[in-house]
Amino acid sequence: MRQANVWFVGLALLVVLAACQATAPKNGDESKDTTAPEIVAIEPANGATGVVKTARITIEFSEPMDTASVEDAYGSSSDGIKPGQVTFTWEDADKKLVITPAAELAYSSNATPIIYSFAIAGSAADKAGNTLGSTLVSSFSTLRTLTATLAAESIDGYIEDDGTGSYAARTGGSPVFAGIVDSSGGPFSCSRAFFSFSLSGLPKNMTELTGADLQLYTKKYSSSSFSNAFLIAHVDYGDSLDDGDFKGPLFSGSKIETISLGDQVTNHRDVAEWLRASIDAGGERFQVRLWMDGCASQSVDAKYGYDINSSEASTDKPRLVVSYLAP
Repeated sequence: MRQANVWFVGLALLVVLAACQATAPKNGDESKDTTAPEIVAIEPANGATGVVKTARITIEFSEPMDTASVEDAYGSSSDGIKPGQVTFTWEDADKKLVITPAAELAYSSNATPIIYSFAIAGSAADKAGNTLGSTLVSSFSTLRTLTATLAAESIDGYIEDDGTGSYAARTGGSPVFAGIVDSSGGPFSCSRAFFSFSLSGLPKNMTELTGADLQLYTKKYSSSSFSNAFLIAHVDYGDSLDDGDFKGPLFSGSKIETISLGDQVTNHRDVAEWLRASIDAGGERFQVRLWMDGCASQSVDAKYGYDINSSEASTDKPRLVVSYLAP
């Protein structure tokens, strides 16, 4: 019995030694990192559209990288993100590369996007010298400049002051009149024109408003007796034109400005600031008032001012051409 116990104990020791020999490293190379690194995330993502001009490129790796090898592996032929036009910074213990352009990226001036492309060559290596092996190629595009045309609404028109403080709003016809109708006998009337554009026509993908061109077609009535300036203002007269809108308040924060008008020509007026105010206020419409400064009787027979095409005109209707940035 004693000999059997000794035999079993010896067998157990042999099994333990054999297990230890099977798991022990034969040399110091077993612990070396031989796993190739991987790119796990890119921002902007490959194929991204509508990227903003202040964007940075970030590349995340699966493990800490040899930063010099990665920076040497970066390449681009796109102006603005070429190797000499960017700086490199590292985050997350050298696992994330941040590429910052020296200048803001460009936006397309039309519907054709500007595409930025870059690559990380397969020679980019981790701390142990393992390389990516294959080249990453990625691209993205920035915001484009697009246009939308808003047509005038049928609630445009004009309001006539008969000189006695009595006002009459007139809609439903074209043209509308802005100016004075005077007579040597004393009666006179002043008219103010109003134009409205629904903001529901603005595109849903608009990222930023860049311009708004108000276009009005005018025909001039002239008299040497008058040299009055014409004025324009941002207003909000709602969903209908009423008599009280003749002297209605200006849109909050707005001010009266002069406007130059021509004879039988489409006039252009930059109203981007006013349109932004209407959008920011959550309004449903953009509306303006146009009139002659210092309208008063001169006791002469004359009509001075402008006929202006309204939404009911067959041609040359009022338009608001909006320029904006979008993907």
